[in-house]
Amino acid sequence: MAKKNETVKGVSYSGSQRVAVVEQKVSRADDAAHLGGLYFRMSDFYRRLEMEIPEDERVLILADLAEVEAEIEEYRGYLNGYGG
Repeated sequence: MAKKNETVKGVSYSGSQRVAVVEQKVSRADDAAHLGGLYFRMSDFYRRLEMEIPEDERVLILADLAEVEAEIEEYRGYLNGYGG
């Protein structure tokens, strides 16, 4: 089921899978709020890295941090797309 800000534009079937083309409408405020949440998560990762933690946990945190940093860049690009 599509969310209230999404419109299903087309549906096709491939083998045993349904493929839906969805148009999603997102505001600048929504993108900015999501970006703020990502920065909050990033700060938590840095805080945890400053503590004494086992090396295997450090490796997992660094992997999560890399994913969040990539998503931050994605959302910064979205916000830059609004212009002005």
